[in-house]
Amino acid sequence: MMRFYCALVGVILTCGAQVQAGDMVYTMSGGTFSGSLNGVSFTSATYSITATADPANVQTGNYSGQPL
Repeated sequence: MMRFYCALVGVILTCGAQVQAGDMVYTMSGGTFSGSLNGVSFTSATYSITATADPANVQTGNYSGQPL
């Protein structure tokens, strides 16, 4: 079985395989909140935020910019 894996890795390396990741999509949603926006009141509103990111630009850390 080990020979199989070694051969498989050899084939992948010789073929010049290129690995690429597509865009990542983040979706944040939940909770309810109430308030007013531009003089219009709302109650028990939910939210959903969707963002798309290029994996080449992803950085690690938390919201304060400090490493995890």
